[in-house]
Amino acid sequence: MTSLAGLQGVPLTLRNISESFWVLTGTTKNHQLSSDVKKAVSTDATLVILMAIRKLQQIAQLLMESGRGYVPMMIIENGSKEEEKVHPGTVFEFREGLKITGPGIIIVGVVVALHQDFIHSYAMSEWL
Repeated sequence: MTSLAGLQGVPLTLRNISESFWVLTGTTKNHQLSSDVKKAVSTDATLVILMAIRKLQQIAQLLMESGRGYVPMMIIENGSKEEEKVHPGTVFEFREGLKITGPGIIIVGVVVALHQDFIHSYAMSEWL
C-alpha cells in the first residue's frame, strides 16, 4: 500500500522535508480509531493511514488540534486500479470528510505538496 504514494510521485521521505514515515492501521477490530494514530498526529513524520476512510473527519480533527491543519493531505481511492482517484488538499479541507466509494489510503505530510494535482490546484487558486 505504501507504494501507492510512489506511483503518485510522492516520496514518503525527502531530505530536509520529512525524515521518517509511519504506516498505521486507522481502525481497530472494535471499529475505534487506533491509539497509534493519536500518537502519530503529533509528529512531523509523513503518515500513511490504512483502513481509515471512515475515520477521516476524526483524523483531520486530531491533526488540527495538533497544529497540523495546514499540512498537505491526500486520499488515494482504489489505488493502482483503473478507477483510481486522487484527492489532494490540506488537513483543514478534509475536516468535513469526503464521500469515497472505494477503498483508500490517507497520506499526510509536507511531501504530499509534491503531487502534481496539489501543485496545480494550489498554483491555480493562489496565483490565477
